[in-house]
Amino acid sequence: MQYIRDLKKYYWPKGPQDAVRLLMQEPLAEIIAGGTELLVSGLKGREVNNLVDITRAGLSYVKKDKKYIKIGATTTISELQNAPLFKDFACSILSKAAGKFVSVQIRNAATIGGNLGAAMPSSDIAPVLMALDAKIHVCGKENKEFPINGFYISKRKTVMAPYEIITEIEIPLPAENVKTGYAFEKIGRTEMDIAIVNGAASITIDASGEVKNARLSLGSVAQNTIRCLEIENNLLGKKLTKEIIAASCENIAKSIDPKTDVRASAKYRGTVARVIAARLIEEAYIKAGGKI
Repeated sequence: MQYIRDLKKYYWPKGPQDAVRLLMQEPLAEIIAGGTELLVSGLKGREVNNLVDITRAGLSYVKKDKKYIKIGATTTISELQNAPLFKDFACSILSKAAGKFVSVQIRNAATIGGNLGAAMPSSDIAPVLMALDAKIHVCGKENKEFPINGFYISKRKTVMAPYEIITEIEIPLPAENVKTGYAFEKIGRTEMDIAIVNGAASITIDASGEVKNARLSLGSVAQNTIRCLEIENNLLGKKLTKEIIAASCENIAKSIDPKTDVRASAKYRGTVARVIAARLIEEAYIKAGGKI
């Protein structure tokens, strides 16, 4: 096993391009920000001689313009939780999810970019960003952007190429006078444990209460955070009732592929996923102004 004392060099790049340059020129280098993922499990099975610390690279911010909310990659989970901008935005689901992110100590160090880049299916942030239709900006040999729904390939694997780093998360602002509700939920063994199942939903309705757009995302039920597209499609054009929601979620097994681990069995995860999906849809629909 490799330990932190075995490291040879530690760099503080002044910007993302500088960080990419260091990754390319230094052998066996890794990016670090909060370090809560890298130092716990990221060194296993790999030789890492050098660390490139991007916490001084100008990537810690939450800001808003006319079309988007933009979050710098090294913004901590605590900063997301406490940012005034997220207290009222999208029914507060991002600040709520951040508040459920394990312990206070970890939230104070962990960054949003690190959490997304780790590509763990238990992420509490990824389902919310899927419900918000976010994009992830990446810096490497060239700048790229990816919709978060297509960002993950499998556990610990994303579409990012070598020598690329996450720089920003971009969330589109909803159009004015659009009735959209949002919901987030997490089930864990304890308040400070990672999710057995988590998820987020957004539901947009028209004046009559019919669903015009739906997003439902779930975590810890597959190799990566997923959108439940079949359920979403089943909701479109309908005024929701408990019966319609239950029927739409009944075949959730087609969307998920849960695994058994030390926290829960695959069967239990499948059952919980169906219950959470229904709760999220109902809550988001009601918050949008729908009546059930």
